[in-house]
Amino acid sequence: MKWFQSLKIRNKLLFGFGIIILFAFLVGGIAIYDGKAENDSSEFLYEKATIPLGELAIISSDFQLMRSYVIRLGYEKSESSIESNKNNVSRLDS
Repeated sequence: MKWFQSLKIRNKLLFGFGIIILFAFLVGGIAIYDGKAENDSSEFLYEKATIPLGELAIISSDFQLMRSYVIRLGYEKSESSIESNKNNVSRLDS
C-alpha cells in the first residue's frame, strides 16, 4: 500500500473514481444483458398468452349469439324465423 500512499491527491482521486466508473459500466452491462432476456420473455408471453385471449373473446361472443339463436328456435312460430335462426346457428357453427 506504500505505492498508493505515495501518489498525489489528483492520482488518488482519478484512481478512486476510475474504479467507481468501471463498477458502473459493469452493472450497466449486466442490466442491458438481462433487459434483452426480459424483452424476449415478454414477447413470448404476449404471443402465447395475450393474443389467444382476443380469440377467446371472439369465441365467447359467438357462443352467446349461438345460444340466443337456439333459445329463439324454441319460441318462434313462423317458419321463416325458424329457418333464419337455423341459418344463423349453422353460420356460427362453421
